[in-house]
Amino acid sequence: MADASKTEKGTPHRHEKAKKEGQIARSRDLPGAIGLLASIAVLAWGSGGAVAQWRHLLQQLLDQSAGTGPAFEVGLAQFRATFLLALGWSAIVAAAAWVCATATAFQGGFVFAAPALLKFDRLQPANNLKNMFSASALSRTAKSVVPAAVMAYLTYGVLANSWTTLVRSSSMSVPQALSWTASMSVGLAWRGGFVLLAWSGVDYILQRRSHEQSLKMTKQEVKDDSKETQGNPETRGRIKRIQRQMARRRMMQEVPTATVVVTNPTHYAVALKYDPATMAAPVVVAKGRDLTAQRIRALAVRHAVPIVENRPVARALHAHVEVGAPIPGKLYQAVAEILAFLRSSQRATR
Repeated sequence: MADASKTEKGTPHRHEKAKKEGQIARSRDLPGAIGLLASIAVLAWGSGGAVAQWRHLLQQLLDQSAGTGPAFEVGLAQFRATFLLALGWSAIVAAAAWVCATATAFQGGFVFAAPALLKFDRLQPANNLKNMFSASALSRTAKSVVPAAVMAYLTYGVLANSWTTLVRSSSMSVPQALSWTASMSVGLAWRGGFVLLAWSGVDYILQRRSHEQSLKMTKQEVKDDSKETQGNPETRGRIKRIQRQMARRRMMQEVPTATVVVTNPTHYAVALKYDPATMAAPVVVAKGRDLTAQRIRALAVRHAVPIVENRPVARALHAHVEVGAPIPGKLYQAVAEILAFLRSSQRATR
């Protein structure tokens, strides 16, 4: 029964921890369904060649049986030829099924969970016997009845539709009977494979939902997880405040080197630095509002940095340009007018 207090989704750290322990959403039926479909596909693709090879082998066996020679050597040769042909086709089918099933077995990615492998209590017969009759085992057994019932229904439908042909199959020639039987068997196999594939998709959705439900956390667990991965919120806040103070201190150290400070005049202040020999455009070296703006103006006055009042330009620079960035092209003309006014004022005072 789900814990009612666990109302929060599992955090990424909780998911990663569960994955390291081997807990991932995975359908156990999907590799089997894919492997079965791969086997059927290989058999259907190579049925023509297989029939020809088996017919040729049967002809050889009949010729060897009718010939002369020691019975033991003839029987051994017949056994060897039959075994090699059966082994060849079995190996092809098994390889196709193994490759496809293995590829779909890594549904949650390749996971090597050593802690899950070292659980020795799984080797205890008493625990295994208890797990066989647990609620989860009974649930898996009940769920396996669904695809079995669907396949039984499809088989019944195929046999019902082919009942007349089945009854008259005794009057068919051997090749016709074999061809009809093979065709019906392959059709049933395809239907069964697709039923298993569809059910494995449903099973994966159910497993994923159950997995997400098992990883849910209480609000306190989410807070503890956040502290474990990112540190205490109070510590993070203190670090951010220190970082902002250091950035503001560095910014204030650049004010004495500014070319001009553009003000609002009281709410905003932006310090610009421009050296035509080394800069393509003026750069914002400091900006602020209210108390910070007052400190920028005070530093500018103390270090004889010119202050120009221009409300729209000050607001635009504060809103759209970060500290250390050059001004955008749309503000070139306005800033150029301020710099030109500053030069003319400086020439007039000389």
